[in-house]
Amino acid sequence: MARPVHISELCSALMVSRRTLHRAFFETLGTGPMTYLRLRRLSAVHRALRMPGSSQASVTHTALDHGFSDLGRFAVYYRSIFGESPSQTRRRAVASSEDFRSHEDDFDDVSAKQWSNSGGFASALP
Repeated sequence: MARPVHISELCSALMVSRRTLHRAFFETLGTGPMTYLRLRRLSAVHRALRMPGSSQASVTHTALDHGFSDLGRFAVYYRSIFGESPSQTRRRAVASSEDFRSHEDDFDDVSAKQWSNSGGFASALP
């Protein structure tokens, strides 16, 4: 996933024609192979930007690491899929990580029994 895969590479690896590959993707996933692979790479970038340590890597570096060389087009694709810019995703991840760290000590004050009686994780879910 570090670089975009060319359609001819997929055809060679699977020993099928380009037409057969396209037909199989559309019948199975409702999209072409290149769109599917781009979505996978976008998803990987999204996951990387949401990681707690993501503040150390720039959005540009993360996008390039996942095979996006046209950063303008990458940003358009990203926004269309996730509804926000890549930098907004990273800022939210950094903010939530800092918010968690600032409240870590608060959790020490709550006993396991109190947490369990309050509904635990189930009550925290939307």
